[in-house]
Parts: sequence; structure tokens; C-alpha cells
Amino acid sequence: MLNSTKQLQIENSQLEQLLNSTVQNFTRLRSDYDQLKLLMNATQYNFTLSSAEKTRLSKLLKNTMQEKAQLQVGSQELNMILMSTLENCSLVEEENRKLNQHLNKSLRMISLTMAENKHMNQLLIKEQQTSKQLQTENKKQRSILFSEKLSFIWRLCNRSTLQCTRCLPGWVEHASRCFFLSPVAEKWEVARRNCLEMGGDLAVVLSPEDQAFLTNLTYQFGQENPQVNFHSAWIGLQDMVKEGTHFWVNGKRISSALRYWKDMEPNNAIASWDHDRAGQDCVAIVPPRHVGVGKWLNSWDDIVCGGKRHYLCETMVLSWS
Repeated sequence: MLNSTKQLQIENSQLEQLLNSTVQNFTRLRSDYDQLKLLMNATQYNFTLSSAEKTRLSKLLKNTMQEKAQLQVGSQELNMILMSTLENCSLVEEENRKLNQHLNKSLRMISLTMAENKHMNQLLIKEQQTSKQLQTENKKQRSILFSEKLSFIWRLCNRSTLQCTRCLPGWVEHASRCFFLSPVAEKWEVARRNCLEMGGDLAVVLSPEDQAFLTNLTYQFGQENPQVNFHSAWIGLQDMVKEGTHFWVNGKRISSALRYWKDMEPNNAIASWDHDRAGQDCVAIVPPRHVGVGKWLNSWDDIVCGGKRHYLCETMVLSWS
């Protein structure tokens, strides 16, 4: 019994110790629990703060990404503007370089022009002085030229222009000779005598140019004087000595290279009024219907010398030396 009691006491003592130990552990656990609860509350609070911060950071990150995208677009636009600006700057620099070249060239030209103008002004002053001297000299010469002693010269000169010809009025110059187409008709011998009295003779064809000139002269006379009965004009060619052997008035025979007969001429036809039956021994130029066309240069016709025709005279040009 005592042993049982002692045993129970021991067990109770052990139980008390265990209980005390349990209470201590419980107290310690309770304390740990309170600390854990506080830590958990703090952790939940921190987690809540972290979630809010995460949300704020997420929004901030999103806004930042949007701003970054906008900045990238803006940066691209700025790069494009920058490239365009650089290109424009290059173009402007090139244009400025060209303008500077043109400016320098213009400045050089201006300098040259100024120097030239200065030189021209000097020449102008010199020319004005020379002009005054010439005016004085011309005045003196005019007083001499318009004097009565030289009045015969003005038959050959224009008083306004002072231009003088080498042929008398009514005569036309060609190949260093003067030619005259008579406005009236005469027999061949009378026509030649008139030419001789004027210091010349009937016209002679020395070249194709002479033939063209004389033929054109008769054509122009006919065109300008339609009221005149103009058939032809005597030239200085005849075969009075021997039929078919033509001589010029200068004594030379007709050249084989200078023959300008009309078709079927010369034919020595006998005119109905030619009672002496002298035949056609004198030559005249018959004006063509057109000049420069076909055989217009072939204008010679042998005609009865006793018939009246206009006539062509020639003489040498006047010499001023």
C-alpha cells in the first residue's frame, strides 16, 4: 500500500513536472504563436503593400512601355527629320558653294567690266575729240565740195549721203563698165552714133554675166514701161560685111563660146517692107517673158538694120584716181 502510494506520489510528481513542462511549452508555444501571428499579420500587410506596389509598378511599367514606344516612334521621326535636314544642309552647302562660285565669277566680271568701261570711257573721250576734229574737217571739206567749181561732180553723187557712182545719171554700172538703155528707138547706125557721142559705143557681150545683165536690163525696162512699144534693143553685133560672119563693134569676131541666139536665129529673113532686100544684118536683144527660166539667156535676134529699135550703149566707168 505504501509502495503504491509512494509510487503514485512519484507518478504525480512526474505528472506535475510533465504538466509544468507542458504548461511551459504551451506558454512558449503560445508566445511563439502570438509572435507567428504578428509575423503573419505583418507578412499579410507587407504582401498587401507588395501587391499594391506591384499593381502600381505594373501600371508604371505599362505607361513606361507606352512612353518608350512613343519615344521610339518620335525618335524614328526625329531621325528621319535629322536625315532630311542633313540632306537639305548638304544641298544648301552645295548651293552656297555654287553661289559663291557665281558670286566670285560675277565679281571678277564686274571688275573686268569696270576696267573695260573705264577703258571705253577713255576711248569715248578720245573718239569724241576725234569726232570734233573730223566734224571740223568735214565742214571744211563740205565747203569745198559744195563750191561752184566742183558742181559737175554732184551729177554723180548724192548730196545727202555723199555716195558717188562711177556712171553718169541714167547709166548702170556692171563689170567696171557703164550701160545705158535708150528710152527711144532708132536705126542701128543712128543708135551707134548716139552711143559714140555719149563717149561710148553699142554694148558688147564679153561673158555670160554680161549676157545675163543685158537681158535682164531689157526685161526690167519692159516690165516698168508697159505703155512703151518695146520690141528689142540693139547691141554692137552685125554681119554687114559678110552674111553669117558677125563682128562686134570693137572689131572682134563673135566667140563660139558666147552665142546666145534665139531658136531658129539668125535666119536673115527679108522683111516685107525691105525693098532693098538688105536682109537682117544687125543684132538686138529681145526681152524674154521670164528671167531665170529655161533658155531665157538665148535672146539674140538678127533684124533689119534700117528698122528702129531701142539700143544699149556702154562706156568705161569714170576714174576717181
